[in-house]
Amino acid sequence: MVGVLGLSTERAFAGTAVGAWASTGSVGGRTYRHNNAIVTNATLATAWQGVEVTSAGGTLTGYIGIKSRSFRGTAVCRVSSNWVYNSGPVSAISVPTSSTPCGTGVYRAQGDVIIWNGNGYSQFATLTSPSQNLPG
Repeated sequence: MVGVLGLSTERAFAGTAVGAWASTGSVGGRTYRHNNAIVTNATLATAWQGVEVTSAGGTLTGYIGIKSRSFRGTAVCRVSSNWVYNSGPVSAISVPTSSTPCGTGVYRAQGDVIIWNGNGYSQFATLTSPSQNLPG
């Protein structure tokens, strides 16, 4: 699970920039929160999206889906994961994109979360992460 490391909105260099947590409110009788992070090293950028159950108990198989995205600049280059669902009962799940092969620049993470509400899925967009620089 992506942890809360800080909410800085200033550009950072090789490392991790973590987005703010956002609550879904009650969905199917449980409450959830989600966030994201963009992680860079010397040559790659990878986005992570995470969801955790904040009410008592976990959730059943297939109740949470995540689609993770990273993008450079104003979406000049975007990489998305497929939808990934929890494969068993969980209280938290996180999903990365494949590492972004878009070259140097400023990256952010943003994704989508779907949660089973009893009659279908409710969809939520994660807040965009702070900027993270991939140095050249």
